[in-house]
Amino acid sequence: TLIKKFYSLPITIKLEPETFSNTNENINSETSYQTKTKRWLLGLKVDSNFKDKVFNFYLYPKYTKFDFENTLSASKSSQEMMSWIVNTTIKPSKKAFFVDVGFRQVQFSGNVNSYFKDINLKVSGKHKKIRWFLLASNISNDNEFIMQNIHPNYFASNTSFVFGRFFKFGFEYRFN
Repeated sequence: TLIKKFYSLPITIKLEPETFSNTNENINSETSYQTKTKRWLLGLKVDSNFKDKVFNFYLYPKYTKFDFENTLSASKSSQEMMSWIVNTTIKPSKKAFFVDVGFRQVQFSGNVNSYFKDINLKVSGKHKKIRWFLLASNISNDNEFIMQNIHPNYFASNTSFVFGRFFKFGFEYRFN
């Protein structure tokens, strides 16, 4: 991981390159074979820390590629994933009102193709002893999400269903 902090402009940038290769010897009944998994990952995190400013953000694009092969067949397979996470916090007034906007997108291609996006919005505030919030979650109403597990000997892809669009309102009162 390479990290660079900028002090005149309070932003931290992290470059996360990673590679991984795994080979396993397997015995199945009387046959011996190898399985190979290779992974490449490149992520970039950009995080702001503006003090006493109206706006802060977090950005995290990430690309991952997996290659799979075994000595039982000549075929190779690969899986790619591109994801984006963007979060922003907006404070129009000092500690009394906040707006948080979040966006996440994940796209798989290769063995399994899938596209998922999630947009969230939270507005919260405080007035004297009352704190309140309004949350809109999964505004894009994407309900299907692919979860993938990469193991040395196999690749598992599961389709999961997440909550659809929903809204939530709450408040809290402090007696002190």
